[in-house]
Amino acid sequence: MPTDPEEKFVYHSEWLMAAALTQSYRYMIENGLECSKLATREADVFLLVKEDELHTLYYVYAYKSRKILKGADIHTINQNSSIFRIIIVGWNVYN
Repeated sequence: MPTDPEEKFVYHSEWLMAAALTQSYRYMIENGLECSKLATREADVFLLVKEDELHTLYYVYAYKSRKILKGADIHTINQNSSIFRIIIVGWNVYN
């Protein structure tokens, strides 16, 4: 385990993210869910498990941009935004 404060912070952050992904993946498998989402204040992580590839957890990371939430229309939404990613993930999963 790192002793440098910055490296220690990164280590613990990565450990917590791995734990959250593992818990979500297990829940998805146990309950037969194809899609799920992890949400934090700063980002969303969209999860997908395909029926024929249960050993693989697909994910899309989407940064939440507060700028686009005020009066944005579909033509001005940033492609890296969480809202855009929700639209694309939903489109790809169900089409």
